[in-house]
Amino acid sequence: MLFARQILKRLHFLLPSLAMLGLAACGGGLATEDEDSVSIDSIVQSSQTVNCTSAAYATASVSYSGDVSSSDLTYAWTQTGGTSVTLVGSSGATVYFTAPVSAGTVVLKLTLSANDVSTSSTVSFTIAGNSCVSS
Repeated sequence: MLFARQILKRLHFLLPSLAMLGLAACGGGLATEDEDSVSIDSIVQSSQTVNCTSAAYATASVSYSGDVSSSDLTYAWTQTGGTSVTLVGSSGATVYFTAPVSAGTVVLKLTLSANDVSTSSTVSFTIAGNSCVSS
């Protein structure tokens, strides 16, 4: 009888551990939340080479997971290089601008954010054309 009590006491402490081990072995166990993530899958340009004073745009294709929904996404387009242009729609998936009159490059950066996670990507446009002034 004393021996049986000792076994039961030891099993009492081991049972929760054995149950968790069994659940983990069969793929079950404690539920964990998916981590929030956002990614910029691609950025499609109207054209990589844009004639001066022509309209141009870039559209981002994005994905997200975890507790992120489309209404949580924040788009922020900024210009990081080249002759200054005015960005239209800089807080959406698609940004527009009119190419400057001087040949060169316009570099745009998209920062995509949601729920304390973010990622960035850049895209470059070459500005060219017969009516452009050399820079």
